[in-house]
Amino acid sequence: MDSGSTIQRSDLRVTTTIVKRYKKVGIALAVTKLMHLILSSGVGSPITVIFHNLSLFGSSRNTETSVLICNSAGFVGDSLNRNMFVALFCNLKQVPGEVRKWRPAGADRGFTFLQYNLTIAYHRTNLLACYGRWSANPNGGVLESLGYKEGYRVDVDTPEGTWVEAASFHDILIFNTGHWWWAPSKFDPVKSPMLFFEKGSPVVPTIPPDAGLDMVLKHMVSFLEGKTRSNTVVFFRIQCPRHFEGGDWDQGGSCLRLQPFSPQKVSLLL
Repeated sequence: MDSGSTIQRSDLRVTTTIVKRYKKVGIALAVTKLMHLILSSGVGSPITVIFHNLSLFGSSRNTETSVLICNSAGFVGDSLNRNMFVALFCNLKQVPGEVRKWRPAGADRGFTFLQYNLTIAYHRTNLLACYGRWSANPNGGVLESLGYKEGYRVDVDTPEGTWVEAASFHDILIFNTGHWWWAPSKFDPVKSPMLFFEKGSPVVPTIPPDAGLDMVLKHMVSFLEGKTRSNTVVFFRIQCPRHFEGGDWDQGGSCLRLQPFSPQKVSLLL
Protein backbone atom coordinates (compact mmCIF):
# COMPACT_ATOMS: atom_id res chain seq x y z
CA MET A 1 0.00 0.00 0.00
CA ASP A 2 2.87 2.37 0.79
CA SER A 3 6.60 1.87 0.57
CA GLY A 4 7.25 2.55 4.24
CA SER A 5 5.11 -0.29 5.57
CA THR A 6 6.76 -3.35 7.04
CA ILE A 7 5.49 -6.62 8.44
CA GLN A 8 7.78 -8.56 10.70
CA ARG A 9 7.39 -11.93 12.43
CA SER A 10 8.65 -12.72 15.90
CA ASP A 11 7.85 -15.55 18.28
CA LEU A 12 4.93 -13.81 19.97
CA ARG A 13 3.83 -10.88 17.90
CA VAL A 14 3.42 -9.35 14.50
CA THR A 15 4.36 -5.72 14.05
CA THR A 16 3.36 -3.42 11.24
CA THR A 17 4.37 0.17 10.70
CA ILE A 18 1.86 2.51 9.10
CA VAL A 19 3.63 5.61 7.91
CA LYS A 20 0.87 7.70 6.43
CA ARG A 21 -2.71 8.73 7.18
CA TYR A 22 -4.84 10.20 4.41
CA LYS A 23 -7.49 12.86 4.95
CA LYS A 24 -9.40 12.76 1.67
CA VAL A 25 -8.62 9.43 0.05
CA GLY A 26 -11.26 6.73 -0.24
CA ILE A 27 -9.11 3.96 1.27
CA ALA A 28 -8.62 3.14 4.95
CA LEU A 29 -5.07 1.91 5.42
CA ALA A 30 -6.16 0.09 8.57
CA VAL A 31 -8.05 -2.46 6.49
CA THR A 32 -5.13 -3.84 4.54
CA LYS A 33 -2.77 -3.64 7.49
CA LEU A 34 -5.17 -5.47 9.79
CA MET A 35 -5.69 -8.19 7.17
CA HIS A 36 -1.94 -8.72 6.84
CA LEU A 37 -1.59 -8.88 10.61
CA ILE A 38 -4.08 -11.71 10.97
CA LEU A 39 -2.92 -13.72 7.99
CA SER A 40 0.69 -13.46 9.13
CA SER A 41 0.24 -14.12 12.85
CA GLY A 42 0.33 -17.43 14.67
CA VAL A 43 -2.72 -18.87 16.42
CA GLY A 44 -3.20 -17.23 19.79
CA SER A 45 -0.43 -14.69 19.24
CA PRO A 46 -1.16 -11.20 20.54
CA ILE A 47 -1.28 -8.61 17.77
CA THR A 48 0.67 -5.41 18.34
CA VAL A 49 0.30 -2.51 15.93
CA ILE A 50 2.77 0.36 16.02
CA PHE A 51 1.47 3.53 14.37
CA HIS A 52 3.76 6.34 13.32
CA ASN A 53 1.14 9.07 12.88
CA LEU A 54 2.66 11.68 10.62
CA SER A 55 0.83 14.90 9.98
CA LEU A 56 -1.64 14.84 7.10
CA PHE A 57 -0.45 14.15 3.56
CA GLY A 58 2.91 12.74 4.59
CA SER A 59 4.67 15.67 6.18
CA SER A 60 7.46 14.54 8.50
CA ARG A 61 6.74 17.17 11.14
CA ASN A 62 5.03 16.46 14.46
CA THR A 63 5.58 12.71 14.31
CA GLU A 64 3.97 10.74 17.11
CA THR A 65 4.34 7.04 17.87
CA SER A 66 1.75 4.97 19.71
CA VAL A 67 1.36 1.27 20.38
CA LEU A 68 -1.99 -0.48 20.09
CA ILE A 69 -2.97 -4.01 21.08
CA CYS A 70 -5.58 -4.71 18.43
CA ASN A 71 -8.49 -6.95 19.40
CA SER A 72 -11.31 -5.23 17.53
CA ALA A 73 -11.92 -3.11 14.42
CA GLY A 74 -15.21 -1.40 13.62
CA PHE A 75 -16.46 0.00 10.32
CA VAL A 76 -19.00 2.79 10.85
CA GLY A 77 -20.85 4.22 7.86
CA ASP A 78 -22.93 3.53 4.77
CA SER A 79 -22.69 0.84 2.10
CA LEU A 80 -19.17 1.89 1.15
CA ASN A 81 -17.86 0.87 4.56
CA ARG A 82 -20.07 -2.22 4.52
CA ASN A 83 -18.33 -3.33 1.34
CA MET A 84 -14.95 -2.74 2.96
CA PHE A 85 -16.05 -4.77 5.98
CA VAL A 86 -17.24 -7.65 3.79
CA ALA A 87 -14.03 -7.59 1.76
CA LEU A 88 -11.96 -7.78 4.94
CA PHE A 89 -14.08 -10.63 6.31
CA CYS A 90 -13.69 -12.62 3.08
CA ASN A 91 -9.92 -12.27 3.30
CA LEU A 92 -9.80 -13.19 6.97
CA LYS A 93 -11.85 -16.32 6.31
CA GLN A 94 -8.67 -17.83 4.92
CA VAL A 95 -7.32 -18.34 8.43
CA PRO A 96 -8.15 -21.55 10.32
CA GLY A 97 -10.29 -21.75 13.43
CA GLU A 98 -13.83 -21.15 14.61
CA VAL A 99 -15.65 -17.91 13.80
CA ARG A 100 -18.44 -16.54 15.97
CA LYS A 101 -21.17 -14.48 14.29
CA TRP A 102 -22.74 -11.85 16.54
CA ARG A 103 -23.51 -8.13 16.88
CA PRO A 104 -20.85 -6.55 19.10
CA ALA A 105 -21.61 -3.12 20.56
CA GLY A 106 -24.94 -2.98 18.70
CA ALA A 107 -23.37 -3.60 15.29
CA ASP A 108 -25.42 -4.46 12.22
CA ARG A 109 -23.19 -7.54 11.88
CA GLY A 110 -19.90 -8.77 13.24
CA PHE A 111 -17.54 -11.72 13.59
CA THR A 112 -14.97 -12.85 16.12
CA PHE A 113 -12.08 -15.10 15.09
CA LEU A 114 -11.90 -16.99 18.36
CA GLN A 115 -8.40 -18.42 18.08
CA TYR A 116 -7.04 -14.95 17.42
CA ASN A 117 -9.34 -13.01 19.77
CA LEU A 118 -10.01 -10.58 16.93
CA THR A 119 -13.41 -9.01 16.28
CA ILE A 120 -14.50 -7.06 13.21
CA ALA A 121 -17.90 -5.38 12.97
CA TYR A 122 -19.99 -3.14 10.74
CA HIS A 123 -22.18 -0.41 12.24
CA ARG A 124 -24.68 0.94 9.73
CA THR A 125 -25.26 4.69 9.69
CA ASN A 126 -25.95 6.88 6.69
CA LEU A 127 -25.20 10.33 8.09
CA LEU A 128 -23.33 9.45 11.33
CA ALA A 129 -25.81 11.75 13.07
CA CYS A 130 -29.32 10.86 14.18
CA TYR A 131 -32.03 11.75 11.66
CA GLY A 132 -35.69 11.07 10.87
CA ARG A 133 -38.79 12.40 9.16
CA TRP A 134 -39.98 15.90 10.13
CA SER A 135 -43.44 17.38 9.58
CA ALA A 136 -44.67 20.89 10.25
CA ASN A 137 -46.41 21.53 13.57
CA PRO A 138 -49.99 22.76 13.12
CA ASN A 139 -49.27 25.30 15.86
CA GLY A 140 -46.38 26.74 13.89
CA GLY A 141 -42.70 27.19 14.63
CA VAL A 142 -39.43 28.58 13.31
CA LEU A 143 -39.22 26.30 10.28
CA GLU A 144 -42.95 26.56 9.65
CA SER A 145 -42.62 30.34 9.47
CA LEU A 146 -40.04 29.87 6.71
CA GLY A 147 -42.48 27.82 4.67
CA TYR A 148 -41.26 24.31 5.43
CA LYS A 149 -43.94 21.63 5.56
CA GLU A 150 -41.92 18.42 5.68
CA GLY A 151 -38.39 17.09 5.39
CA TYR A 152 -35.76 15.22 7.38
CA ARG A 153 -34.59 16.39 10.77
CA VAL A 154 -30.83 15.91 11.24
CA ASP A 155 -29.52 16.42 14.79
CA VAL A 156 -25.93 17.42 14.05
CA ASP A 157 -24.76 16.94 17.64
CA THR A 158 -26.38 13.53 18.28
CA PRO A 159 -24.65 10.35 17.05
CA GLU A 160 -26.94 7.72 15.57
CA GLY A 161 -27.62 4.98 18.12
CA THR A 162 -26.34 2.23 15.81
CA TRP A 163 -22.72 3.15 16.57
CA VAL A 164 -22.71 4.97 19.91
CA GLU A 165 -21.32 1.94 21.77
CA ALA A 166 -18.70 1.34 19.07
CA ALA A 167 -16.73 4.38 20.21
CA SER A 168 -15.62 2.73 23.44
CA PHE A 169 -15.59 -0.87 22.15
CA HIS A 170 -13.19 -0.98 19.18
CA ASP A 171 -9.43 -0.49 19.02
CA ILE A 172 -9.60 0.69 15.41
CA LEU A 173 -12.53 2.70 14.01
CA ILE A 174 -13.02 3.45 10.31
CA PHE A 175 -15.75 6.01 9.61
CA ASN A 176 -17.25 7.07 6.31
CA THR A 177 -20.12 9.20 5.14
CA GLY A 178 -20.88 11.16 1.99
CA HIS A 179 -23.09 9.28 -0.48
CA TRP A 180 -26.35 10.09 1.27
CA TRP A 181 -25.67 13.79 1.66
CA TRP A 182 -26.06 14.53 -2.05
CA ALA A 183 -28.75 12.04 -3.04
CA PRO A 184 -31.95 13.69 -4.34
CA SER A 185 -33.66 10.29 -4.37
CA LYS A 186 -33.22 10.15 -0.59
CA PHE A 187 -33.33 13.81 0.46
CA ASP A 188 -35.16 15.83 -2.17
CA PRO A 189 -34.01 19.44 -1.73
CA VAL A 190 -37.53 20.73 -2.44
CA LYS A 191 -39.99 18.04 -1.30
CA SER A 192 -38.05 16.56 1.64
CA PRO A 193 -34.99 18.70 2.42
CA MET A 194 -32.47 18.08 5.17
CA LEU A 195 -33.31 20.36 8.11
CA PHE A 196 -30.53 20.67 10.64
CA PHE A 197 -31.00 20.90 14.40
CA GLU A 198 -28.43 21.69 17.10
CA LYS A 199 -29.13 21.38 20.82
CA GLY A 200 -32.70 20.50 19.94
CA SER A 201 -33.42 23.69 17.99
CA PRO A 202 -33.44 24.26 14.22
CA VAL A 203 -30.38 25.87 12.70
CA VAL A 204 -31.51 29.17 11.17
CA PRO A 205 -30.94 30.53 8.68
CA THR A 206 -31.21 27.05 7.18
CA ILE A 207 -28.00 25.65 5.70
CA PRO A 208 -27.21 23.39 2.69
CA PRO A 209 -26.08 19.76 3.09
CA ASP A 210 -22.35 20.52 2.76
CA ALA A 211 -22.50 22.95 5.68
CA GLY A 212 -24.57 20.43 7.63
CA LEU A 213 -21.95 17.76 6.99
CA ASP A 214 -19.25 20.04 8.35
CA MET A 215 -21.28 20.55 11.53
CA VAL A 216 -21.89 16.81 11.91
CA LEU A 217 -18.21 15.95 11.51
CA LYS A 218 -17.23 18.59 14.05
CA HIS A 219 -19.64 17.20 16.63
CA MET A 220 -18.82 13.55 15.90
CA VAL A 221 -15.10 14.19 16.36
CA SER A 222 -15.86 15.91 19.66
CA PHE A 223 -18.00 12.94 20.73
CA LEU A 224 -15.24 10.47 19.85
CA GLU A 225 -12.64 12.44 21.76
CA GLY A 226 -14.74 12.01 24.86
CA LYS A 227 -15.67 8.34 24.37
CA THR A 228 -12.72 6.55 22.79
CA ARG A 229 -9.71 5.26 24.68
CA SER A 230 -6.49 7.22 24.41
CA ASN A 231 -4.87 4.62 22.13
CA THR A 232 -7.84 4.07 19.81
CA VAL A 233 -6.97 4.71 16.16
CA VAL A 234 -9.68 6.55 14.21
CA PHE A 235 -9.90 7.00 10.44
CA PHE A 236 -12.38 9.25 8.64
CA ARG A 237 -12.86 8.56 4.95
CA ILE A 238 -15.20 9.80 2.22
CA GLN A 239 -16.34 8.42 -1.10
CA CYS A 240 -13.73 8.24 -3.83
CA PRO A 241 -13.79 11.32 -6.11
CA ARG A 242 -14.17 9.02 -9.13
CA HIS A 243 -15.29 5.40 -9.15
CA PHE A 244 -14.99 4.75 -12.88
CA GLU A 245 -13.04 6.08 -15.82
CA GLY A 246 -14.00 5.83 -19.47
CA GLY A 247 -17.71 5.78 -18.68
CA ASP A 248 -20.01 4.91 -15.80
CA TRP A 249 -20.32 1.39 -14.36
CA ASP A 250 -23.02 0.42 -16.90
CA GLN A 251 -21.44 2.27 -19.82
CA GLY A 252 -18.12 0.49 -20.26
CA GLY A 253 -16.26 2.27 -17.48
CA SER A 254 -13.83 0.57 -15.14
CA CYS A 255 -11.83 1.29 -11.99
CA LEU A 256 -8.20 0.52 -12.71
CA ARG A 257 -6.57 2.08 -9.66
CA LEU A 258 -4.66 -0.06 -7.20
CA GLN A 259 -3.16 2.78 -5.15
CA PRO A 260 -4.71 5.74 -3.26
CA PHE A 261 -4.85 9.05 -5.08
CA SER A 262 -1.89 11.31 -4.41
CA PRO A 263 -2.63 14.49 -2.42
CA GLN A 264 -2.12 16.53 -5.60
CA LYS A 265 -4.65 14.40 -7.53
CA VAL A 266 -7.19 14.66 -4.74
CA SER A 267 -6.91 18.45 -4.75
CA LEU A 268 -7.66 18.50 -8.48
CA LEU A 269 -10.69 16.19 -8.27
CA LEU A 270 -12.43 17.51 -5.15
